[in-house]
Amino acid sequence: MIKLTGALEAAAATTKPGEKMKAVEGLDSDNQKLLMLAQNPFITFGVKKIPEYICRDGHIAGLEQLGDFFKLTDKLANRELTGHSALAEIANVLSTYTRTTAETLELVLRKDLRANMGTTLINKVYKKLIPTFKVMLADKLNEEKYDWEDGPWLVEYKYDGMRIVANTTEASPKCFSRSGIEQEKYNPVWEDDLLKLRKAVGCDFWIDGEVVAGKDDFQATMKSRGSKASTDGLSYHVFDILSADEWKKQKTKVGNLDRRLALSAYLEYLPKDTRIILSEGKICETKAEVIEFYNGLVEAGAEGVIIKKIDAPYYWKRNKAWTKFKPVYTADLMLMGMYEGTGKYEGMLGGFNLEGELEDGTFVVSDCGSGFNDEDRKEFWENQDKYLGKTIEVEYQEVSLAENADTHSLRFAVYKKVRTDK
Repeated sequence: MIKLTGALEAAAATTKPGEKMKAVEGLDSDNQKLLMLAQNPFITFGVKKIPEYICRDGHIAGLEQLGDFFKLTDKLANRELTGHSALAEIANVLSTYTRTTAETLELVLRKDLRANMGTTLINKVYKKLIPTFKVMLADKLNEEKYDWEDGPWLVEYKYDGMRIVANTTEASPKCFSRSGIEQEKYNPVWEDDLLKLRKAVGCDFWIDGEVVAGKDDFQATMKSRGSKASTDGLSYHVFDILSADEWKKQKTKVGNLDRRLALSAYLEYLPKDTRIILSEGKICETKAEVIEFYNGLVEAGAEGVIIKKIDAPYYWKRNKAWTKFKPVYTADLMLMGMYEGTGKYEGMLGGFNLEGELEDGTFVVSDCGSGFNDEDRKEFWENQDKYLGKTIEVEYQEVSLAENADTHSLRFAVYKKVRTDK
């Protein structure tokens, strides 16, 4: 058994960040490389299903050497192995390891370590082991403190879909989630039109936007990622474009409005039936115009708006140059436990025990007992192991700190969905 196997088991057994970090300390260079391969957003293996294989435990000399596995990952990452050839080689290589080691290597190929441990914690143990994939994120707007004399602003529709950035080259455009996971199913959906844009732009670029299904339906968007699901109803609402050089250096001098105008001009080269669409937006001179535009979009079903400072560049992090304005706020928290309902809901879910950090870094521990229908309550309660540790999106109105308490909680937390994209 390689050392990473035990480390991951120990990390998965605790919810405390410090204990998770301690669990993966002291790994040798090969085991650290396995961590890197599993978490590196810029390395993908194109593996959707692990083929069946038979381990010959104790039969092969040098059983736990990882050289053959690293040769395999190199070939998969470079697409020297694809399709049936890739499956045959994966089965051949994994069969030379003990069952416990092979199962750990499977997690690496799946790029899912099943330890609820992200890149941030791993990089605290092993400095800069894993490169991070970053996009610009909007800060939460505080209406009372916001400088409403700082207009005009670029105000855009806030879609409730899946954030997708597309690395567009002459070879083959690739779509990535906001956390850097390649969304291979989406690549062929946008490929033809992205290649037309590449020709118009004249250089490699990254385009940023939101993929949505139907009329901005998050659940339908998530279902579209399934292997057998149709992508016919998807549209890609784009709102930003950066050259490959800007993206690599993570630096641009071009302001929000000028980037949008350039993107709008490039989109004119696409056919009229394209499903790559410029996000809805307008220039607002005053707070009153922002509120009017915001109210109209929300009444039409929008989640809210993003208010952008016109001359601000793209930052590869959360920044107040983009602020989101919504009727209520959302948080993505980890599901730590569940509690049983009472009365009508006895023997079913009463609610969730959640914890995690808000966008401003505030750590919250909060219960959530609202937003579930009867089917939800039955499903969650009867399949707790399936959901514990998952990311849950909730809506809330305020963050509170009770008297004599040292931990914040959410007021009026309402369950929205399980985030399968995070």
